[in-house]
Amino acid sequence: MDNAVRDKELIYNPKHFVSAGYETADGDYSNDERTLINNIRLSCPELSDWGDLPIGVAWGDYSQNVYLVSWLEESQVTINRESLAEFLAYIYWHEVNGEPRSSLMPEELSKFAKVHSFT
Repeated sequence: MDNAVRDKELIYNPKHFVSAGYETADGDYSNDERTLINNIRLSCPELSDWGDLPIGVAWGDYSQNVYLVSWLEESQVTINRESLAEFLAYIYWHEVNGEPRSSLMPEELSKFAKVHSFT
C-alpha cells in the first residue's frame, strides 16, 4: 500500500503532502526542525515510514491551517502522543475531507479528532 499506513482503518498517506516518490525524502531542514520532526515520528508510530519531508510539510500545513503561524516550534507545543492527537487528526482530515479550503479552527479539528477517536 505504498507508504500509506493503516491504523484501525485510519489512513495516514504522505502523498497528501508530497508528490509520489518523495514519501521518504529527507527534505532541507535545520537541526532544530529535524529534532522536532524526529520527536513527532517517535511519538506517532503511524508516521514511522514517512520521511522528514512529508512530516515537515504536514507539520507546516497544520501550523498554518490551524494556528495561523508558519511553523509551530517545539517550544510552543508539547511533543507527546496525547498532544499530537490533533496533528494526526489533521493528517486524517486530508484522507476524509481533502485539503481544507481555508483555515481550520482548533475547535473544529478537536471535534473531528473526538469523532474519530483520536482523543
